[in-house]
Amino acid sequence: MGTNVWLVERQHQRVEEWSVFMNEMCSKSAAVDEKFDDELQKVANYYKEMENKFHIIDDMPK
Repeated sequence: MGTNVWLVERQHQRVEEWSVFMNEMCSKSAAVDEKFDDELQKVANYYKEMENKFHIIDDMPK
């Protein structure tokens, strides 16, 4: 009977460890997504500034 209790305790421990691991990975993933979105917005803003500065859109044939 003692082995069964040990197995259940280990299972609970693994579930808790997995939960902690997944929370950490989700947090890291969210941080990467946010950083990517920020960088993408910076690039889009940069190109928009260049278009406005050099009147690129105005000079394009229609």
